[in-house]
Amino acid sequence: MRRHKWLRNLLTIILVALLIAIVAAIVLVGTGRAAKMLEQRGITFLKSRDEAPAVSNTEETAPADSIAPADGTVPAEGTAPADGTVPAEGTAPVDGTLPAEGTTPADGTVPAEGTAPADAAVPKDGTVPAEGTVPADPAAAAATETVPTNTAEAATEAAPAEIAQLMIGDKTVHSGFTFTPAAAQVTPAAGELTSKSSILINLSDDSIVLAENADERISPASMTKIMALLVAAENLDPETPITITDEMISYCASNGLSAAGLEVGKIYPARELMYGAILPSGGEAVAGLAIMTAGSLDAFVEMMNQRAAELGLTNTHFTNCAGLYDAEHYSTVKEIAAILKAALTLNDTSRTVLSTKVYTIPATEEGKEDLVLSNWFLRRIEDRDAGGEVIAAKTGFVTESGNCAASYEVSATGVPYICVTANSDSEWHCIDDHTKLYKTYAA
Repeated sequence: MRRHKWLRNLLTIILVALLIAIVAAIVLVGTGRAAKMLEQRGITFLKSRDEAPAVSNTEETAPADSIAPADGTVPAEGTAPADGTVPAEGTAPVDGTLPAEGTTPADGTVPAEGTAPADAAVPKDGTVPAEGTVPADPAAAAATETVPTNTAEAATEAAPAEIAQLMIGDKTVHSGFTFTPAAAQVTPAAGELTSKSSILINLSDDSIVLAENADERISPASMTKIMALLVAAENLDPETPITITDEMISYCASNGLSAAGLEVGKIYPARELMYGAILPSGGEAVAGLAIMTAGSLDAFVEMMNQRAAELGLTNTHFTNCAGLYDAEHYSTVKEIAAILKAALTLNDTSRTVLSTKVYTIPATEEGKEDLVLSNWFLRRIEDRDAGGEVIAAKTGFVTESGNCAASYEVSATGVPYICVTANSDSEWHCIDDHTKLYKTYAA
């Protein structure tokens, strides 16, 4: 009895094993057929994890299938490699050829953030596809229009009306260095000013509020030093040591220029010569800046004229760095306004110097006094009612064209203005003219 029971159990086990083997065979056959069908449709499976292609983290390394054809040919526009692979980001074809318009750049480079390649297409509805996506169908791609390849045209279309804003301290001013007449531009009343040339500009929109003889050539006198300061500040570290030489002192003395009081043989940081050139209008200070910046006075003047050209000024020409009278040394009150705006917006050091009322150079030797430098225009106008705060200024004088000044004010309502006048009969009247213009015409 026990023997029969053991045989039955053995037969049962054998039958179960056969059934499992049959099921396994059926599954394997089915899988093989499915795989074959998928392969016929262009779909393959990896046999094991070990056979998966390695992925490199190095953007510069291209996969083997991203290499351009050896004959240097370029795929037809919009086509992809025959094997369907996509080159790794940052790779380039070995032959350096460029793809047809609308295809991926041959060098694999990615435009800087916020920019688009010249031939990049943009959907007509203005939407931008998510990063890495492509149109769902050819019709979507056809519904695109090409961004202009002309750089100036593209910049004009892409830029907002204000383009870019400039700052004077905490005040935002309009970009650019050309000014346009305001809708209600006025001319000073007869006898209102002693200055023969004048201009008042609202910097929030670069509109000319008031102008008289604004494009007439003037001798800018020491307003020239505004440009000298800008060029020096843009090219010298403020802490650059400068030794005062006989040449610098002689330039000042022989031309009858105002002096800052710098001493021959003494070493000053460039910053102190900048204050010396602007506040007391020191001739030896501006000569020192010029020689240290460019190697010679003449070379520095060339840099000043180059900077004027870069600012778009067409009626300004310098023959010296200090403002000495010369028939070929000229500007206009409008273009001096542009130079002052540049010095206030493009360089922190020049803005700080022009906005300083008093600066002290400490004595370095026992028994000697500190050298105190003052901007007398700012110190004198601060007691006047100009309808706001006059923050920066530079004056000038030559016999041939009288007194002149360029200043910057923030009105009582917070609006920034620049005022430039020329050909006044005295320095006090020159200050009076700025006070009147700000008080009467600055909003």
